[in-house]
Amino acid sequence: MNKIENGEKSKTYIVRRRTSLIMFFMFILLIPSGIMMHIYDDPVLNHGKHIAMLIHNICATIFVITGMFHVKYNFSAVKKYLTDL
Repeated sequence: MNKIENGEKSKTYIVRRRTSLIMFFMFILLIPSGIMMHIYDDPVLNHGKHIAMLIHNICATIFVITGMFHVKYNFSAVKKYLTDL
């Protein structure tokens, strides 16, 4: 899947790389947004909690969707790794 054809990387390789990067950045954004939800747990700061919750939920949804694509694109590699044990 990672073959370089005619000096260019294959489309599958580019999609796998982008999927992994998006998943990584969403994971990184999940951490501070979760912390922000705990910081803004005070009833006075309720508006900030809703914004943090919105960011957290969007990042979590994108993380799960890209996680499914990540498994799809890397399933053959994982399967090969497990059979070579």
